[in-house]
Amino acid sequence: MTTDYDLVVIGATPEAITAAKSALELGARVALIVPADSFQNAYAEEIYYQAWNYVNFSRQNNFNIQTTFSEMLSILTEQNYYQLVVMGVDIIFGKPKFFSASKPYILVNNRKLTAISYLIATSCHSFIPNIEGIEKVNYLIPEDIYQKENLEILPENIVIIGNSITAIKLAQQLNQIGKKITLLLPKKQILPYEDKEVSFLIQAVLEAEGIKIFTNSIVTQVRQIENSKWLQAGKQAIETDEIIITISSKKPNISGFNLESVGVEITKQGIKINDKLQTTNPRIYACGDVIGGYNLSHVAEYEAKIAVKNTLFGNLFPINYNNLPYTISTNPPIARVGFTEKQAQQYYGDKFQVIKSNYSQLPLAKITDNNTGFCKLILLPSGQILGGHLVGKNASELIGIIALAREKKIKLQKISEFINCSLTYSEIIKQTIHKWNQNQLLENKKLMNLLETFFIWRRSWFS
Repeated sequence: MTTDYDLVVIGATPEAITAAKSALELGARVALIVPADSFQNAYAEEIYYQAWNYVNFSRQNNFNIQTTFSEMLSILTEQNYYQLVVMGVDIIFGKPKFFSASKPYILVNNRKLTAISYLIATSCHSFIPNIEGIEKVNYLIPEDIYQKENLEILPENIVIIGNSITAIKLAQQLNQIGKKITLLLPKKQILPYEDKEVSFLIQAVLEAEGIKIFTNSIVTQVRQIENSKWLQAGKQAIETDEIIITISSKKPNISGFNLESVGVEITKQGIKINDKLQTTNPRIYACGDVIGGYNLSHVAEYEAKIAVKNTLFGNLFPINYNNLPYTISTNPPIARVGFTEKQAQQYYGDKFQVIKSNYSQLPLAKITDNNTGFCKLILLPSGQILGGHLVGKNASELIGIIALAREKKIKLQKISEFINCSLTYSEIIKQTIHKWNQNQLLENKKLMNLLETFFIWRRSWFS
């Protein structure tokens, strides 16, 4: 019996769309299964965030547009599916169910699909923590927020629970439209996987904007008292009008897929995979939100492209996050590649250097009043980049320079030879490298003594 497809992709996420396109462009025959219960929120947070930003930015700037949030959402969703159909991807709406561990196949809408490989790229749904009284109190999750036509109808006082990226973005968005936000973080550091200095700066920005932040605050109890909701977090009793739960832990949307019967192991973090994004069934792969980690679209799409190459060409491409730059769209934005200081210390002990330069030193930043932020490089003594961190205007564009230098092992001495255009934000990298060059020179006492002797001789000669 002939196999139907080279690859069947399951999901309605950006990474699922990317995987289907990538496989088709390589000449493979591809099907995309869009689970019926995930179609309405096909892109979940990502597409809602795009639509919400577009419509609200237009309103705030008094642009004369007639497009509503719902219409914008529909346009963004339909556009991507239409492109896939035109390209030649078979799109099937329905919930898939796997059978046969040795030769996996899928049943969907009473139709049997066979493929050489399968890629699971579904979204996740929010995990609600075990809080006393939570089931008796109405609360919201991010999916509820992004589906609202107008966020201004939300009540004035809002408590957001969680230290995820979504929590930070929502706090800033809602604060910008006049809501009074309290952010309860279960850990002592905001964005705990980022560099400490990055986290502290973002926390300072949020607090300066008027957002109340309580760290190490695990919510143990929730109560509805008359028209208010009360939360107990440590020793704090907090009154609010609305609660939004954005705990970073999520559960993959794979209910009913019958994955356990075909040998796919599922852990607390998500679907278990190896460094080739292969699950415990060698013909089934997974990427994106369902395998855990940061829910960032460009990271998930990178995983999708690696997974596609492995499904089609035989596990030749390991995943490598070390050289992958990523950005977090806070305000100011965060960008990172490679190690944090803590990670560098684990691998290299004290045999590394840290150089930092602030945006406040940039002429363009002063002119445009974008002084908040910094560039931080973590380096080997040779000048090789171990990690780079940017917070500030255009950080998401500038991180590419550092990422390329890290991947190609270009040392700072070489980068410093390039001339930056004046009055650009890229000068932040130039200034950081200049600071490193100065430190290297000052620490080289033999060279400094030699230079001093040379200039004394030179002045004597010409006199």
